[in-house]
Amino acid sequence: MKVEKKADADLQVLRHKAEGLAKKKLKIDSRFSKADMLKLIHELEVHQIELELQNETLIEAKEQADISTRKYIELYDFAPSGYLTLSKQGEIVALNICGSKMLGKEPSYLKDMSFGYFVSDCTRLIFNLFLGRIFNSNVKEFCEVILSTEGNLPIAVHLSGIVNETGVQCLISIIDITERKQAEETLEQAEITHNQLNEELEFRIGERTIELLNITIKVEERERNRFSRELHDGLGPILATVKLYFQWLAKTNNAEKIKIITEKGNYYIECAIQTAHEVALGLNSQKFESLGFVRTLLSYTEALSDVQKLAIKFTFNTDERFGYFLETTLYRITSELINNTIKYAHATRVKIDFNYRKEINLINFSYVDNGIGFDFMNIEKTSKGLGLLNIQQRIEMLRGVIRIESCPGAGINVFIELPIPQPGNDPNPKN
Repeated sequence: MKVEKKADADLQVLRHKAEGLAKKKLKIDSRFSKADMLKLIHELEVHQIELELQNETLIEAKEQADISTRKYIELYDFAPSGYLTLSKQGEIVALNICGSKMLGKEPSYLKDMSFGYFVSDCTRLIFNLFLGRIFNSNVKEFCEVILSTEGNLPIAVHLSGIVNETGVQCLISIIDITERKQAEETLEQAEITHNQLNEELEFRIGERTIELLNITIKVEERERNRFSRELHDGLGPILATVKLYFQWLAKTNNAEKIKIITEKGNYYIECAIQTAHEVALGLNSQKFESLGFVRTLLSYTEALSDVQKLAIKFTFNTDERFGYFLETTLYRITSELINNTIKYAHATRVKIDFNYRKEINLINFSYVDNGIGFDFMNIEKTSKGLGLLNIQQRIEMLRGVIRIESCPGAGINVFIELPIPQPGNDPNPKN
């Protein structure tokens, strides 16, 4: 309505001016004829119509321009990005609503303020260089700065700017990139963490590799020791028995005894071959597994007694079974003691006693020979001392107690106590 009233008022002003000019024209040209006057009036009327049509077109164009201006202002003010007009000194000439929100002030308050005031100290130099480049070039410039306003958290923004046609002002657009920066920082931190985890993983893999190598070496060493013990404990007593038979064979001419010695010798040579085969395959004696400690030891001591060089008396109060590992260990210990007696003691008698005390679930074992004995304190570095150390380690594995007594000329006395492990508590089951 205001536009229409203003247009009517302008039309009236033009009409009055036209009428005044027409009257002057008539006074000056009063000498014209009536026909000329009519023609002039007609031309003026046509010209008036033309002017009225032109005026209507101008009014419509002005209305369209006003509508476009209002739309531009709305787009400018309510755009999701901030827009600023800055002077060469960086003072705010104009800005939209989003820009004022980013700066945390009302638009009217921000007019003529320096934009650099809102830029953080750490990025102000970047902004100043950016503003200088805008006015020194005709191309669009870019930069990223931090806006810091009182009472608000700092925000990261992307600025793009170009000088306007006057050359004294520049147009700046502001985009909030805080979330993008935070995402980049998060990604960067995640990458650092990932690299640290990779380094830690590589370090742990290296440590684990070294640990596995050490374990492999220990397992190999343990297997070598086991193989050595199997040869010592398994083959040693058998070969010692074979040696006794050959010594007996050398001292007799009796055909019947030679036959017995030959049969027994062949039997124990076969046992030695079988034991060597089992050790090589990592197996255990099937005979021992089926007979158990008491019956196997009884058979072994009877064979040695047949030689008549060493009388072995083996007494026991039960032939019950006590678990594969315990029986095997006890048999290896007894074999080692007998082997030491044959090799070093020059004994003629051995007494072995096996007593199972069922009421307290305990085994009492004793071994006594009448050999030459030894100084227990000074024998640890000899092969015999290593054998005794091996026996002590085996007893410790079974959580047992061992006591060894010996002195020169008094033989040896070995006393062992072994607790019977409850089902499921065997420290070293067969497998």
